[in-house]
Amino acid sequence: NKCEVSFGKGSVIICYQGEDSSQKKEKLLKEKEELETAIAKRKKLLSNEKYVENAPQEVVDLDKEKLVIEENRLKDIKMELEKL
Repeated sequence: NKCEVSFGKGSVIICYQGEDSSQKKEKLLKEKEELETAIAKRKKLLSNEKYVENAPQEVVDLDKEKLVIEENRLKDIKMELEKL
C-alpha cells in the first residue's frame, strides 16, 4: 500500500504494509459471523443431554473449553469493531 502526499513544489510517497480499516473491518465481520455460527453449534451440542452423557468426558471438556475461547474471541472482535 502507498499514499502520495503533495505539497508546494514536491510530493512524498509513503509506503506502508498492513490493512486499511475497511479491509480489517471486513475480515473481523467475517470472523465474527463464523464464531457466532460455531458458538451456536457448540452450545446446541453441549445442551444435548445424550451427547454429554455418552461422549468421553475429555471430549465434552474440550468442547466446553473451545466454547469459552470462542466466546472470548467474539467479545474481542466486537470491541475491535467498535473502535473502527
